[in-house]
Amino acid sequence: MKKAKCVAALALILLAESNANALIDLNFYAGANFSRIDAKMGTISDQGFTYGGVLAWSGGVGVALDLSILSIEAAAFYHLKKSQSTINLKVYNIPLTLDIDLIYRTIDCPLIAKIWLGPFFLGGGGYYQKMVGPIETKITGSVLGFELTHSDKTYSHDELGINTDSFGAIASLGVYFPVGVTDLLIDLRYSKSLKDQGSGGSSWKESNVHLLLGLSI
Repeated sequence: MKKAKCVAALALILLAESNANALIDLNFYAGANFSRIDAKMGTISDQGFTYGGVLAWSGGVGVALDLSILSIEAAAFYHLKKSQSTINLKVYNIPLTLDIDLIYRTIDCPLIAKIWLGPFFLGGGGYYQKMVGPIETKITGSVLGFELTHSDKTYSHDELGINTDSFGAIASLGVYFPVGVTDLLIDLRYSKSLKDQGSGGSSWKESNVHLLLGLSI
């Protein structure tokens, strides 16, 4: 792994030195994310459910090598992610609704190549993701709108049968606005996991939408 990183870094340096127009930009990002999860976790439920995205936040920093209409950016992001699923059941013919909230955190390292068309850009690449910290759950049970039970629990990844490492593909679409000696970026990204993080009968695959505001210097 260290050897691969050194080779990649050396390749970027040689590419920059071979192009007199190459520039190195430092990009700072902040914004929102929506995470959709297809998961089955026996600790919570033996059934598989889709957890829809709930607004959460992201922040990160990237280093970009600009080569005329092409740029290559390596970055690191910290994401707080939230997802929710509503399950409708019947217990003795009485309708029961369970609202399950998941809260978790990841560190993502995307590598994206962008093609610039004037102020607009279109990009694609891949990412590595590491889940950090525990997974928080909030489960609320209600009958006919009246709350009956409420449970807040924190689980480790091992307890839920989830591996912390993942990787996937990412697409990017955005625009920049020159502001003095800096550029303001609006970057819309979609990422999808290519690895099932589940183990031991569990499953976990996620897709994400990120709306980022960036400052490039």
